[in-house]
Amino acid sequence: MKSLQKLAILCVGVALATIFQSYTATGSTKYIREIFKPYNSTDGSQWVHQDSPNNKTHTPLDITPNFRDRNCAGIESSQNTPLPVTYPTCISQILSPWSTAAPSPIARSEANNAVVNNKLYVFGGYINSSFQATTRSDVYDPATNTWMQLANLPQPITHAGVAVDGDTIYFAGGYIGAPSNPSTAKVFKYNVTTNTWSQFRALPAPRGAGGLVLLGRELHFISGINYNKNADKGDHWVFNLDGGTSWISKAPLPNPRNHFGYTVNDGKIYVIGGQHVLDEWRKNQSDVHIYEPSSNTWTKIASLPMGRSHTHTSTFVKDGRIVIVGGRANGLPTPKTLTDVTQYDPLLNTWLELSPLPEPRQAIAAQLINDQFVATTGSASGPNPQTTTWISSQ
Repeated sequence: MKSLQKLAILCVGVALATIFQSYTATGSTKYIREIFKPYNSTDGSQWVHQDSPNNKTHTPLDITPNFRDRNCAGIESSQNTPLPVTYPTCISQILSPWSTAAPSPIARSEANNAVVNNKLYVFGGYINSSFQATTRSDVYDPATNTWMQLANLPQPITHAGVAVDGDTIYFAGGYIGAPSNPSTAKVFKYNVTTNTWSQFRALPAPRGAGGLVLLGRELHFISGINYNKNADKGDHWVFNLDGGTSWISKAPLPNPRNHFGYTVNDGKIYVIGGQHVLDEWRKNQSDVHIYEPSSNTWTKIASLPMGRSHTHTSTFVKDGRIVIVGGRANGLPTPKTLTDVTQYDPLLNTWLELSPLPEPRQAIAAQLINDQFVATTGSASGPNPQTTTWISSQ
């Protein structure tokens, strides 16, 4: 309790109030969730409220024990009020393993990105609330905490599938220009060593917000939204980089979708969450599928804790576990932008919450570099591009 009080004192200008709820209650969006294991229907739930700094009348921290009996079977009364499990943003920042690094030279969201030689390459993205797409490309070096501008994208592409082969980064499909524009079938590749762009064999059909991975010596493009953006397609196309001349079809993705997280782990392709068509308010998906190349089959595994999309730019592997950062969840009248950092353990087939981002972000550029999470740009909510860069060891 003393440590919690000391932390509260550090939150200058912000007062706290502890509000207890029954274990059947759901949390209000005005409250900050705990970063540790969420309470379930057996343990109960409680939320901490943060007053607005602009409000001169604050409610002081109420540490009065909760004497109301929750009637939770098997829970002793002394454990009915585990107070120090949730806290507001100011305390979260003190406890958070995330630190601030050099900001992006420009604000952007939905930027294509990849890691080569322990540097984060960030390409294009939307740069304002009008969804203006840019061709600007930059690289961030965590070792020196510096950014450097690169050769521009050939076109203002967002929502491309991105994969790395040595010093070459491939970009397949996506949207060219505004999100109202149709999807494209174009494929480009960028050479890190020469800082040059060239065109590659186009996809069999236009696709946006699909996934691209390198598995062995083959590029796999998976699912995405069609040309007119009125239907998701489950197509799965493969191109052999050692002598291939065309994309060939493989087993399609069950539950076709777009804006999903994707990666390769232990020789298998993972497709995580996503959304149906353009409905990010009600149709974010929790499905997770893995592709086994030896049998050319997809298998559904443990679902995400919630429907979640816009992690197509922020999914990676650490120590054999898959991590997704930020994203969007269902919500009306607007989708919920997330701080969640969530990890999948293939051995246990379970999802676990890690320490969240300091602020909500969707379509953030997040990757693993030298055993650290590096997360930059993204949108705070809706079309609201950011420049912030965070680094975390967790």
